[in-house]
Amino acid sequence: MFILVDQARAALDVARGCRLRPARRGAATLLLIAVFTRTPLPRNLKTWGHLFVLSALLNSVPFTLFAYGETHISAVLAGLINAFTPLATVIVAVFILRQEPYSSTVIGGLVVGLIGVVVVIGAWNGFGKSQLLGIGACLVAVICYGFGFSYARGHLGRLPDKPVALATGQVCAGPCSCCPFPSCSATSRHIARCRRSWPWVPSVSSHRRRLHT
Repeated sequence: MFILVDQARAALDVARGCRLRPARRGAATLLLIAVFTRTPLPRNLKTWGHLFVLSALLNSVPFTLFAYGETHISAVLAGLINAFTPLATVIVAVFILRQEPYSSTVIGGLVVGLIGVVVVIGAWNGFGKSQLLGIGACLVAVICYGFGFSYARGHLGRLPDKPVALATGQVCAGPCSCCPFPSCSATSRHIARCRRSWPWVPSVSSHRRRLHT
């Protein structure tokens, strides 16, 4: 996955890494499975709200952050950071949302796991400023996974809907949760074109630098 993202970012902008075409294909596949198995989609609006939040936490936000992160770090390092996902899920479930009791065994396992992630990444070698941006984006994506899995357990685990229906609803909600990211990307491209067309127009950042100096 991370190698494909690394290859695609050379031809596509970051936001299109989570854009509508892959989400449409996944939604179409799951819709066909739902039709073939005669599984009805959720009818409760509250359930669709939970699916929208889950789609943002597990799909659009982390995919966009990983795509952005790989503009600063390699696909190998992004994949290694993704290994932190189980640990992030335990931290969120045990210490933030308090869905599970903690014990010395859990804390010891977390410590060993965190040390393993640090060793695999090679944090003692140091990182440049650009790499820190990429690593930070990937870590936030992993934390989103942790909140997403805990959110699914707390809000979707007891619903009467079948897993196929919930999975289809989540993927169908994906394009809606992806919409803000292409919009932001289009806005930044529009600003860049305007600055190339009218270079004499001062930018906000240059105006701020003049204020601070």
